[in-house]
Order: sequence, then C-alpha cells, then structure tokens
Amino acid sequence: MYFFYLSALAIPAPALGPARFADIDISKLTGDGQEAAAAALKVCPVDMNGKDQQQRHDIAEDAELEIFNPAIAKATGAEKDTLQCQKLRNKILKLTCEVGAAKAKGNTAKAEEEAVKLNKNIGLVNECGGKAGAAPAPAKVDTPAKADTGAKANTGATPSVGPAKFADIDISKLTGDGQEAAAAALKVCPVDMNGKDQQQRHDIAEDAELEIFNPAIAKATGTEKNTLQCQKLRNKILKLTCEVGAAKAKGNTAKAEEEAVKLNKNIGLVNECGGKAGAAPAPAKVDTPAKADTGAKANTGATPSVGPAKFADIDISKLTGDGQEAAAAALKVCPVDMNGKDQQQRHDIAEDAELEIFNPAIAKATGAEKDTLQCQKLRNKILKLTCEVGAAKAKGNTAKAEEEAVKLNKNIGLVNECGGN
Repeated sequence: MYFFYLSALAIPAPALGPARFADIDISKLTGDGQEAAAAALKVCPVDMNGKDQQQRHDIAEDAELEIFNPAIAKATGAEKDTLQCQKLRNKILKLTCEVGAAKAKGNTAKAEEEAVKLNKNIGLVNECGGKAGAAPAPAKVDTPAKADTGAKANTGATPSVGPAKFADIDISKLTGDGQEAAAAALKVCPVDMNGKDQQQRHDIAEDAELEIFNPAIAKATGTEKNTLQCQKLRNKILKLTCEVGAAKAKGNTAKAEEEAVKLNKNIGLVNECGGKAGAAPAPAKVDTPAKADTGAKANTGATPSVGPAKFADIDISKLTGDGQEAAAAALKVCPVDMNGKDQQQRHDIAEDAELEIFNPAIAKATGAEKDTLQCQKLRNKILKLTCEVGAAKAKGNTAKAEEEAVKLNKNIGLVNECGGN
C-alpha cells in the first residue's frame, strides 16, 4: 500500500473501459522499479473504478501465463534474463491493478497483501542488469512494440547512498503536475534506500521549507508568491516521500500511512498549479443543468475564509469535469491547513445537503435528470468526505481519516464514470 500515491511519467492513462495488452504493456521499459511502478499507476490510477482495474489485472496475468512464461522456458542466457526482467515489470502492472481493485472493493487486507508482493517485485526490477535502473535491451519475443514513454527527464539519477545537499535533491522547480513531482521524489528517496539516508533527505527538505520557502513566501506578492507556493508544495512532496520511506525502513507502518495521506494531499495541490511552476489554479468550470438545479452556486475553487459557511458558498456539485477536478475543488473548500472545527462544519453542511436536497430530488426524478442529480450527489460526497478526512486528521484520529479516505477514493472513481453529467 505504499505506492498508492504514485502516478506515472511513462504512458497516458487509458480511457475507462476494456483494454488490450498492447495498450497497457509496460514490460519493455528500461528504467528501474520506480519507473515501472509509476507507469503501472498510469494504467491503473488510484481513482479508476474497480471493474476496470480488475480487467487490466487479468490482461497482465494472462500475458504472464501465455506470453512470458512460455518464452522464458524456451530462452537461455541473456535473452532469458531480459525476459525475466520484462516479466517482473509486467508483475508490477498486474499487482498495481490488483491492489487498486481490492481497494475499490474495500478489501484492505487483500490490498495490503498484494502491496507486499508489489514492493518485492519493484525491488527485483532494481536488480535487473546488476544495478538499480539498468535493464537489458528488449528481447525479440512475441510481445507488442515498446511503448513510447514520452517521459520528461527527472532531476537526476538516484543519489548515491550517503549525505546529500539541498542542491543535489531539489525538485521544487519542476514544471509538471503532482505525479511528476512524486516520481522525482522517489528518485531522491527510492524504496530500497536505507532509512538513515531517507531521514537525512527528509530533514534537508524540511529545513528548506522552514529556512528558504516560508521566509520567501512571506515577503512575496502576486505571481511570485504563487510560484513560491507551488515550489514549496513540490518540496513537501519530496519531504513526505522521504518520511514515508524512513518510517517504512523502521517498520513504523502507522507513521508511513499517516504521512502518505499528507503526501496524497500535496500531490493534489500541485495538480492545481496549472501544469507549470507558479501558475495559479484556473477557476473550475461549472454547469447548471436546467432540471437539476440545487439552488446553490458552484464553487469557483477559491479557499473560503475561516469561519461558518453556507452551502451556496461551498457547493461543488455542478462541476462538469472528472473526479480529480471535484477532489481539487473540495480541497479548496477544506484545505489541509484548515482547522478541524471549520472542516467539520463544512462536512456537516455537505451532509445536510445530501440528506435534504439531493436525496429527495433523486427520489422524485427519472431518466437523464436522475442521472445528473446522482452525479451531483457524488461530487457533494467528495466534498463531504474531503472535509471529514481533514477534520479527523486535525483531531489526530488517523484510523478515521484513513477509513474516510478509502470512501473518498471510491467516490472519485464513480464521478469519473459520470461522463460530464
């Protein structure tokens, strides 16, 4: 369960629905286990519905049994080694999708069991070619042509074990989305790095936050302030990635999971930076269906002032984008640094709207109007659960936060099936 927060630099996320092996094959990537893990999360992203995750798992499993195993049985020498490394990358894809499918079903035990296997295979890919990140050239086997990764170069190769300086590990000035920053952070603190070095890199990033970014942000204004805030968020992704790794190295699973929740939040916040360093988030698109008006204004994405709010001030139900857009808008209503009391109040408003506005309206509606209202209710659920996760975290109730985060991910996936409704 430690790679749930990743997404890939490698290949575009496939559209929801049936896929073929040629569409999802990551076996011929030539990087390390982290690259394969990131690519797998593009095929089976965390917000994909369980049915599609399971279908992609089955495709990868069929490829293992019908393509890789027979080819490996016939091969020898370097060709055999190459095929075994390709099979390992395919296993990373298979297990990533299996973890996601289990999470979508609420089967946490299964997700954790498969995550252990996933981590093991990521480590084994790191051994391909005798050193991390070196993989043999693709073998000539009956598999689809190598996918074009289209990936941007990272900030650098995985650092050698030992002390580092901020200049060596700085990812703050990357210009891509949160997934790019997460992948770069995993180059700085890869999963197989020892806990001492992960902790040292965490401390360096934390010092930079306190001594570089915070003072600079306090003095800046306008576009410069936005730029610095986005750079600080990327640095937070680095800090938290290393902290998750250090906690895992110490066997502190609870701490690793707690920091992973924060990490996911910051990845989402970087996604609001507009795709480049410093770009202010664009206002959310809104849509007001003629027969499904809740009577509330759609939220524009601006962080509300702390204090009591009304539903009209926080309503995100009429957004027309995917689950990620709704999740980002919800984080504007209940940002991670908002106090627990205000997060709880916004949760209660969204819950009241669900019970008093959406449920009665859905009960009376039919056809397309009903579908529209159900999708609006799902977006409101994303708001409600985002605020509930934040309120639980503010109270130090990690178990509750994690429980609600599972529901949140499920609803994000369901909104992705709304198709703009």
